[in-house]
Amino acid sequence: MIRIRGKIVEYGEVWFDEEPETPTPDILILRQRPHPVPGSRCTEFHTLVFDLRESEETLLSAVKKEPQRQIRRAAREGSLFTFLDRPEEDVLDAFCTFYDRFAASSGVAAVARTWLREAAAQDRLALSYAANGDEPLVWHSYVVASGRARQLHSASLFRGEDSAGRAGIGRLNRWLHWQDILEFQRRGLQVFDFGGVFADESSPGARGINRFKEEFGGSPRTEYDCLVPMTLKGRGFLALQRARRRLPR
Repeated sequence: MIRIRGKIVEYGEVWFDEEPETPTPDILILRQRPHPVPGSRCTEFHTLVFDLRESEETLLSAVKKEPQRQIRRAAREGSLFTFLDRPEEDVLDAFCTFYDRFAASSGVAAVARTWLREAAAQDRLALSYAANGDEPLVWHSYVVASGRARQLHSASLFRGEDSAGRAGIGRLNRWLHWQDILEFQRRGLQVFDFGGVFADESSPGARGINRFKEEFGGSPRTEYDCLVPMTLKGRGFLALQRARRRLPR
C-alpha cells in the first residue's frame, strides 16, 4: 500500500486486487477495482490491457502494420533501452526533471514527486527510457502490483524539433512501449495496462492519445477508482469536500 500524508488526513492507495495494510489510513484509495465498492465514492476508469501470457508473436501480430514498421526501424537505428525496477533517488530525480520539462512544454501538470518516491520505496515503481546515445529522449513510468504493470507517464521532448526529429522521437516512443511490454512479459507479469483511454473523444488531444494506444491492440476494460473513508476523520474530510462542491461560487 502506498501511503501519502496530506495536510489533514493520511491516504492509503491500493492497486488492482491488493489488500489494504494496517495501520488503517484515514481514506483508502482503491485503484482500478473490477466492480464499484459499496459505500464508497467511485468513478469509472477506462483502459486497454494486454495479456502477457500470450506469445511475443501473438502480441506483435495485434500491433498495426505502420507501428510495427516504426518499431523495427527504431531498432535498426541503434536505439538503447534501459529498464529500472528499483530506481535510485538520482534516477528518479532525472525522470522527474525530464517529465517537468515535458509538462511545461505540453501544458500538463508536473509530476507528483512525493507520490513517486513513496511508490519507489514500496517497490511499486518501474521506470524505463530510450536513447539514441547518452541522453534519454523518451521516459516511461509504471506502477507494478499483483502481476500487472500500469503505465503512469510517457514523456518525450519533441517540441522545437524539425519534422524528421519529431518522427524519430515518435518511432522511439513506440519502440520503447514495445520493449516495456516484452520486459514485463520476461519478468513474468500477466497484464500490461496502457494507463487509461478517454471515454470522451471530443478534443483532438484525447482522440490522438486513444488512437496511439489503440495501434498496439489490447482489450478495452472498464474498472473503478473508489474512495473509502476508514476513520471518523476520513469521513468528516470527505463530507466537507462534498459540501464545498455544492456551495455556489
